[in-house]
Amino acid sequence: MAFGLWCAVSALMIAIGVITFNMKKPAGFFANSPAPSKVTDITAYNHALGKLWIAYGVLLMASGLPLLKEKPGALVIITMLGTVFSTLALICIYAAVIAPKYKAE
Repeated sequence: MAFGLWCAVSALMIAIGVITFNMKKPAGFFANSPAPSKVTDITAYNHALGKLWIAYGVLLMASGLPLLKEKPGALVIITMLGTVFSTLALICIYAAVIAPKYKAE
């Protein structure tokens, strides 16, 4: 049951990635984060952002694997840490790589 819910949330992140990958206008990164007004290459920007969200969804799903056990016990720490670190990686990759690369001057 828990892993099923975990997979549903992860699938939502993957769906966000697919939608972002196929958008024609620049996509926003997070909630309350407007899409950049000027992007050098909209298609490449959306593809990079879409791939990032898809990778995040896959990592999130993988970090939930301990929930498959009947009584995961201490293995739940893998799920919690995986969620925290994959979210931090998502934000850092966007801020350090994607945003500066496609931001128009």
